[in-house]
Amino acid sequence: MSLGLNLAALLVAGGAYLLLHDGNPVQPAPAADSSGPVQLQGLTAYDPEGDGSEHGEVAHLATDHDPATAWNTEHYGNFTKGGVGLVLQAPKAVALSKLTVQSTGSSFDAQIKGGAASGGPFTAVSGDFQPVGASKTFSIDTHGKKYRYYLVWLKLPFEGGQAKISEVTART
Repeated sequence: MSLGLNLAALLVAGGAYLLLHDGNPVQPAPAADSSGPVQLQGLTAYDPEGDGSEHGEVAHLATDHDPATAWNTEHYGNFTKGGVGLVLQAPKAVALSKLTVQSTGSSFDAQIKGGAASGGPFTAVSGDFQPVGASKTFSIDTHGKKYRYYLVWLKLPFEGGQAKISEVTART
């Protein structure tokens, strides 16, 4: 008799399971994707070796969602500085994983840096300088540290020119 009761209990439990789950097997919940877009704001230019002529007043054009507008460096006949940059501000301190730079104008090399203040100091978070063409996505490794400010630190070729950054987007 106990075997019959156990069998009946299993059938009732199985029927209840199928009613509650519409006959479909239970699927595990999808893993939460912690990666998401971060809306950066072009804040100012960074020119520690220069005269402050890097057009900080138009830094916002690099994050205005309009690829027809751009932040630009001054025009150089020869580029002999260690670099110049575009300071970006996140809404709060975050650890980015990707940062994409879209550019026009002269070719340049860049690296991404992070910092706690808009005036630096900044720490490299993307490794060495990398060539930036029309679009370059940098892999970011903050080693778990969150930064409020990110810097696109760039070098033009020795022959000079003018870098133009038309859009910057980022992801955590």
